[in-house]
Amino acid sequence: MKRVCFIVVTLMLALLWSFTARAVDEETQLTTEAGQINQLTTEPSESTEVNVRITAVFESWGAREPSQSVTAARNLKMGYGETMIAGALAAELYEKDPATYPTYDAAYQKVLDLRSKGNRTTGWGVVARDLGVKLGPVVREMKSARTFVGGQTDRFSGNYAKKGKQQIRERVRERTQTREQLKEKGCDKEQKGNQIRNRIENGAGTGSPSGSRGGGGRGR
Repeated sequence: MKRVCFIVVTLMLALLWSFTARAVDEETQLTTEAGQINQLTTEPSESTEVNVRITAVFESWGAREPSQSVTAARNLKMGYGETMIAGALAAELYEKDPATYPTYDAAYQKVLDLRSKGNRTTGWGVVARDLGVKLGPVVREMKSARTFVGGQTDRFSGNYAKKGKQQIRERVRERTQTREQLKEKGCDKEQKGNQIRNRIENGAGTGSPSGSRGGGGRGR
């Protein structure tokens, strides 16, 4: 019996260590990607184009005012790399929980609030855990965004200058429509539930509808 318990505890500890190591590795990858973006923004010859591309990525995520979203993080003393991490994390949260965060901006503000808590000592892994979001998809999104920001790939189309903005708007529109549909379904379920509860409560409070009509007829 003791041997079995020892094996079970050992396996549990091994799994816990594996998950912890994985989370640390993913957070390290995020930091690496952020550092590369920060380096791009310090090069005067590329900084203007980089800023344009950063804003474009935020627009693709669904930000209504992309430049203001970037400024909000910068006002919290975040580097451009950290700003992109916050944006990517918000995009994952927005995708995962549209009921709680019906807009990208709402998800983004939540991420900024958690990150700024405690003078920004809260790590990205902790922020992701508090939001119920896995870092793996965020790391992949950051890699994609970083290669685009660095001009190494075209994130949106074969010719960004001509088609990029239109494709961004289409992606945002599709995401918005999906969330509106989910929202409507949730409202329909809530309305049906309320109707059922009202019928039950009315039936319990007044008795049978046919009995009430019958009694009224006898009184007249």
